[in-house]
Amino acid sequence: MTTVPIHVLGNVDLDLSLGPLRTLPNWGTEVVAAGPSTYRPGGAAGNTALALGGLARRGQGLTLEELERVAAASLSGARPGAASASDSGGASGICVYCAIGEDEQGRKLQALFQATGLGGRLEALPGDLTSLGLALVREDGERAFVTDLGALRRMDLGWARQALRSVRGPGLFLLNGVSLLPALPPADAAALLHDMHQRGLQTCLDTGWDVDDWPRPVVQGWRQALANVDFFFPNDLEAKALTGESDPIRAARALQGLSGGTVVVKLGPEGAVLADGRGVRTVATEPLPVADTTGAGDVFNAGFLYALSLGWPPEDAVRLGHRVAAQVLANRRTYFPSLDELGLVPSGPGSNASWE
Repeated sequence: MTTVPIHVLGNVDLDLSLGPLRTLPNWGTEVVAAGPSTYRPGGAAGNTALALGGLARRGQGLTLEELERVAAASLSGARPGAASASDSGGASGICVYCAIGEDEQGRKLQALFQATGLGGRLEALPGDLTSLGLALVREDGERAFVTDLGALRRMDLGWARQALRSVRGPGLFLLNGVSLLPALPPADAAALLHDMHQRGLQTCLDTGWDVDDWPRPVVQGWRQALANVDFFFPNDLEAKALTGESDPIRAARALQGLSGGTVVVKLGPEGAVLADGRGVRTVATEPLPVADTTGAGDVFNAGFLYALSLGWPPEDAVRLGHRVAAQVLANRRTYFPSLDELGLVPSGPGSNASWE
């Protein structure tokens, strides 16, 4: 259970992961994936919410197989509705908000997230399809994505304000994967983040990769939006696109100067650069063999946010993010561990955590 609620708004979809692949096919040709494909809930907000749901559990975390079994049992009489659990919040204090399609895939996602006990709002939009993501995974675990946005196209500022109408602080608010929400450009995202600030929440942002390859107005828009962001989670490529700095330390310092808050530049197996009012430092990760890095940054965000919700300092929040990412990716996003299972023993809110 979190100390303060965590609200995540962004893209939730169904992911099809194909790989490992030695190479991508040329147009008119074909390649064969060396391993089994997987079909599972995903999207940046979806991955983050599931990882948060696992962390909030006592004892054993979330098993995707069990969630899917519970969801399948509930689908026989299910109809598309507005909420995944409740608009005000689930028992865990974690809520996820997204538009989905009024289709079979949307019903599956609603049932699955309802089985987690998470709160929030997965709203089925009439006449639309649920977003579908295709992840093509290279042999070293790197990936490329193709996404059919579906109902995500209709998630504009008005939709977001309506979905979040009952949310009040204290708490944390994460806007995640917003580059895949074309109706919510940087200026509108900034307005939404400002709204959440005004309601007493700390604001967090992960834009994801810009599908138009970071045109100048988009870069300027996000740089201006950072004034409304307390915690910013770019990866190294996104940080470079926003600052022009190829060195992640310089990029983190520049972004922190724009936001005045905390910036975490995610470097994959090389760890993360943490920049805040105390300066810039690198926090190492705990590398494990990973066959598929899909969702790595999303589940890192979950660990970081969960630590924040418990009052832990930023360095320990980064370490928890690393550990959650390593465990979830090692299980190919089929198991989301609880805090109890991660060998992390907190010594109390606001103090350092001990690591086993």
